[in-house]
Amino acid sequence: MDLQIRLVNDGFAQPFVDPVLEELPTWANWRNEAFGFTYEPVVFVYNKAAFAGRSLPATHEALATALRSDGEFFRHRVGSYDVRTSGVGYLVATQDEVTSSLSGRLKESLGRAFTQVYCCTSQLLDAIAEGDLVLGYNLLGSYALAHARRDPRIGVIVPEDYALVVSRVALITKNAPNPAGAERFLRFLLSYQGQQVIAQNGELVALHPRASGPFSIAALGTEQPLNFHPITLGPALMVYLDQSKRRRFIIEWQNALLYDPVAP
Repeated sequence: MDLQIRLVNDGFAQPFVDPVLEELPTWANWRNEAFGFTYEPVVFVYNKAAFAGRSLPATHEALATALRSDGEFFRHRVGSYDVRTSGVGYLVATQDEVTSSLSGRLKESLGRAFTQVYCCTSQLLDAIAEGDLVLGYNLLGSYALAHARRDPRIGVIVPEDYALVVSRVALITKNAPNPAGAERFLRFLLSYQGQQVIAQNGELVALHPRASGPFSIAALGTEQPLNFHPITLGPALMVYLDQSKRRRFIIEWQNALLYDPVAP
């Protein structure tokens, strides 16, 4: 999302104005040039067998407490994105910093658990399913939910206190060779009909408020009331793309998360 917004800000997109935008949430439309089209919560993922008889951490605070109080269980068995190499990992980690006052405490707790870091969601989900990890922190919910439907070994927790929501972003490039075709595609992608395709079998979670199906917003809230925090498209997303700010954030992340108690 942040990289797409930078492209738009740098003048690489052309406007798209259409009645289909009237049902698009305001946070998912920036300047009629960048448009979110999915609704993907950021979640915890766990190995069901490992947590048999144990309480599941339903909030960020509960997870931080569990990591501290049950260190032996979690040590070397928690996974998350490597923000140095994962674009979505960096986006989610920085937005966590903006959203929650618990972010620093949780990073330190993850560090004390010797959290393993990965580039990709698929690697994390495979490691959790195999039992090499017992829990994955801040994973992209669309992939996790789809994987859990196919693999009964893993479960998904949408945090009850807040769940960041990532959206995939579409834009029409300024020099698009077929702008009329691009407009037709974007119109369908954002329409109720196009969103129904995602909600029924897209495995990405549709953003349209009226969409229904296994991959819809309505389906996410069937088991518990949830507190979603969609990441808003706009210039604020570019704050952490500043090179000096990015460098400072990664150094702080490394110092907290890649914890080494024997280092001088």
